[in-house]
Amino acid sequence: MGGNLTALFGRDAYNSYGHHLNSMPFIRIIEAYLLIAVLVHMLSAGHFTLNKRKAIAKSALQVGLLALTGTVLSVFAVTHVKHFRFAASTRRWRHSASRPDSPTDRDLYADMLSIFVDPKQVAFYVLGIAAVAIHLHKGWAKTVLKMEITKEQREPITRIGQALIYPLCFGFSAIPLFMYGVQQEGFAAAIGRQVESAGSTLNATGEPFVKQPFVFFPSWDSLRG
Repeated sequence: MGGNLTALFGRDAYNSYGHHLNSMPFIRIIEAYLLIAVLVHMLSAGHFTLNKRKAIAKSALQVGLLALTGTVLSVFAVTHVKHFRFAASTRRWRHSASRPDSPTDRDLYADMLSIFVDPKQVAFYVLGIAAVAIHLHKGWAKTVLKMEITKEQREPITRIGQALIYPLCFGFSAIPLFMYGVQQEGFAAAIGRQVESAGSTLNATGEPFVKQPFVFFPSWDSLRG
């Protein structure tokens, strides 16, 4: 979350964070681990959901809340990965303090501006993060029940874990709201910033900016690229 919040400080700060993150030698290992962990979690969750389908049918919100929010979360995760991992944007960035002939990198900040200029996209991301919060809140309570701790320890551990969820999700929600706001005159003036847009940021290569459509699933071509 801390890295994402660098977007509040402008294009150079956020793109520098993205560049350093992508340059880490072990980042692909982390991505592979996360992908495997998510797939295993989805398979196990699907198995338990099928076993409880009769109970879920009787009380969907109480018994099936994890399954419901997990489904929303799956769609949200695929869309997010499509937008920021496999998007075919041609927009490039070079740090404002660097040499004119220095290497360029993908302009993630401009990509966010192009995505979050649409209120529907902002609402989708905020609702997706809300689903994450509910999923973690419910899931953590069930996880604590499986820990080898005393009953007296369960309540404070549950409360501490759940209390940490909401600042985290609030921080992530602030990003799409902020990126939408800086493209509106009233908000930009209130925080002392100029109105920004994807088209107003300088493309380091001089290539035209390609705005990506709103789609839920990445194409095979983008996955291969």
